[in-house]
Amino acid sequence: MDERERLWSPRPRGEAGSLELPAQNPILKNITDYLIEEVSAEEEELMGGTGGAEPEENNKEGNPAEITVERDDKLVKVLDRLLLYLRIVHSIDYYNTCEYPSEDEMPNRCGIIHVRGPIPPNRITHGEVAEWQKTFEEKMTPLFSVKECLSEEEAGKMGRKDPEQEVEKFVLANTQELSKDKWLCPLSGKKFKGPEFVRKHILNKHGDKIEEVRKEVVFFNSFLMDAKRPALPEIKPPPPGPGQGVLAPGLPFPPQPPQGLLGFAQPRPPVLGYGGGPPYPPNQYGGGRGNYDNFRGQGGYPGKPRNRIIRGDPRNIIEYRDLDAPKTWTSFKTQFHSFHFNSLFYFTFLSSIIIIITIIIIIIIIILSTVKLFPLPAPCWDL
Repeated sequence: MDERERLWSPRPRGEAGSLELPAQNPILKNITDYLIEEVSAEEEELMGGTGGAEPEENNKEGNPAEITVERDDKLVKVLDRLLLYLRIVHSIDYYNTCEYPSEDEMPNRCGIIHVRGPIPPNRITHGEVAEWQKTFEEKMTPLFSVKECLSEEEAGKMGRKDPEQEVEKFVLANTQELSKDKWLCPLSGKKFKGPEFVRKHILNKHGDKIEEVRKEVVFFNSFLMDAKRPALPEIKPPPPGPGQGVLAPGLPFPPQPPQGLLGFAQPRPPVLGYGGGPPYPPNQYGGGRGNYDNFRGQGGYPGKPRNRIIRGDPRNIIEYRDLDAPKTWTSFKTQFHSFHFNSLFYFTFLSSIIIIITIIIIIIIIILSTVKLFPLPAPCWDL
């Protein structure tokens, strides 16, 4: 895993098949002292393993094919350190035989890990051990396989970028012509007499920007070359089975399961359209009615919308509410909307009140203005 991710190893990628362990990893220091060499099938047969015939004299002492599982605490300590390293560094849960590729998106990072089960209390056979090892290796092999990379030709078809070309595009994008013999560099705001001076200025003074462009190109190409890069899953249509897609001879409609077997909120089975048209698609956003009304009354082609006349009920809706309940904004809006302002009577009544109030205000204004223009003479008292 370290060689695949280029960790702790200065060797090039082409030497990944070497048998030497990377000594730079402190976790693997002196790990060779605990490695067990695998014996060949011939040696196992000679030692009385599963491949050879069992002598009859050993049957008197019991079944030699059965073994007792024992635990070495010293080896277990070394093994746990390696498994913890796999979980934290490479996000591989060994005993669950899975990899967590989106560790940064998990609610509890590095918080899920499976541990060993208890030692079996009874004796087990060599066949059970071999079967367990075979199954476990089949599950773990895809996790430790070398990453698949696309070829240069395939990457070129998918849009592989050239670092030098991207740098040239960056320089041209930051070279603006203002007028004759006057060019501007937007990165610094300085003006030059020609584009070659702008290019020289960007390469000398803005090397950090050039390096960012190169890093983005390397990141894009690495993402493009990875055959297992994150992508949306490809939705493949299911193969037509019996009674699906193609009708069996003599059956006008595809067989459907009984309605009683369908669980709650499950999509309805597709229904064949009129005239042998395509079946109606099931609801894609959940069970129940869903999009059923969109295909209601349609055959093999979309039908025309129906012109429905909505008739209102002349009777008023009776509302039941607690009169002792505290007044809220909702109750105020309910009482306010309960008045039928669209009625002709209320409209006429309100219009009349507004007109009368307007006339009274005009009369008062006229009286006040008349008193100011022609004031009454002061009374004269002759004693």
